[in-house]
Amino acid sequence: VAFHEPSPMPTQSPPVQITNDTTEALPDDSPHPADRAQANDSNPTNDQSVVMNVEAIPPPVQNPTQNQHDPNVSDNTTTFKECRYSLMVTVPPSKDPWPVFVNLLRKFLKLIQEQVHKNVWISTWDKEMETTEKIIKLPKDFPTGSAKNRKHFSNYFSGYPNPRKDKESKVFLKVRFITRFASSLPFPLEKIGQEIQDLIPQDLTVYLSRNPYACQAVNTETLGWLYGSTKTMDSSILVPAIRETLNIPDHVAFGVQWRTIKNEHKKNYPWNEGSPPPQALHFDIDANFAARYVDETARFWRRGARQRVLGLQLRLVPCYGSSRSIALSSQQRKNINLMASKQQHLINSHIVKIDNTHILSLDTPVGPNGDTLRRYLMSRAPPNSVIQRIFVTADRSWNGNHFILTTVRPYVADAFKIIGYMIPECLHLYGVEAGQQWFTNAGLEAFQNVEWDPARRSTTSNQDAFLQDIVDEDLFELTNTWQAPGPGGTIT
Repeated sequence: VAFHEPSPMPTQSPPVQITNDTTEALPDDSPHPADRAQANDSNPTNDQSVVMNVEAIPPPVQNPTQNQHDPNVSDNTTTFKECRYSLMVTVPPSKDPWPVFVNLLRKFLKLIQEQVHKNVWISTWDKEMETTEKIIKLPKDFPTGSAKNRKHFSNYFSGYPNPRKDKESKVFLKVRFITRFASSLPFPLEKIGQEIQDLIPQDLTVYLSRNPYACQAVNTETLGWLYGSTKTMDSSILVPAIRETLNIPDHVAFGVQWRTIKNEHKKNYPWNEGSPPPQALHFDIDANFAARYVDETARFWRRGARQRVLGLQLRLVPCYGSSRSIALSSQQRKNINLMASKQQHLINSHIVKIDNTHILSLDTPVGPNGDTLRRYLMSRAPPNSVIQRIFVTADRSWNGNHFILTTVRPYVADAFKIIGYMIPECLHLYGVEAGQQWFTNAGLEAFQNVEWDPARRSTTSNQDAFLQDIVDEDLFELTNTWQAPGPGGTIT
């Protein structure tokens, strides 16, 4: 099919630029209902749109003379910062629950403005609705607590709240915070959920998820989940790398989130503390662009892919939570269930996490080829296989104090061996610059007397001679009254 040159598009205001800062996007271990509600929500859409080359369509041009209201630009041309969260409100039993429900929301906003900043406001979930609904800047700006205002609440919280009469109700909502003074906040909007947790009093039965939605789009679509992914993967490093690899523009909302895999009925598997259900890292994208990137994303996460993102050897599996899952065949569904079971065993029983405090940076390039420590670690292969990799992933811990190297049980011994000679070999291969950029002073001091022998592919140090001297010395005149260990080091 030949596409003719498109006619010039009318100028319009540019869309709101959504900041996809997904640092700490992975939820905590606590299976709180609000966190599960956020993880369960993929906002499926049924829109069937023609797939075209979006790169051929020019971006909308801003018209400075346009008088339409742009929610992303204030009267003084200051850009709004926004962030979307999930929210759960527990409404106690009441004969008239609506005023109680709204009163809890007003107290919650008052707490946010007292503890964070007075100019943190609540706006409509979809920015286009700001033309008809005003921004909630003060607690009194909430609509009146009555059932007839349910439509207004749905515009703000993306759902129709329905607190029950004479019964405790859990109302699950979505909230979009905006501010014009992001630089004045004590912490970013993406950290409100974590910082406000301990400040909410017990009588205020409102729970804000610890982390924002990974994909900050109005409607999201799940591209799939990664078999072999772990919870320690740093989304702040992974998301930009995927964007660069797939050429996803900045105006397309995209994120990754660690959550429970859905079953065939699009529900989460039951939670069990002793044996957690299958969980994995999910790819979420703006639903309007899902058809454009679904096949291209899968191509980078299959066996034989020529290009790997951050050296990760993972596989992308379709998700039942996607709107495209209705077209899956019975054999595909069987294979997805099998892969979910394998992912559960991998995470619960097969991986081993190794902490390392000698690493300073994984992604600082050195030398003419721009080598990095991450590339060095992720390219290590076991002796009997050049296809497999010893390390599943290497990431900075959530608090930034150390790094976590993840391997699997069959390669634990090889992993510790590589970590043991990592610093001497890197100094030999990449020079002193690698030591200064990749490792801490404590790590360099620990291996200052250890040298790398490229012929034997092992380290040599004074400890070798010291230990051999101890073996040769007959300190207590044992002579031949003892028996040497048998094969494998067994002592008889």
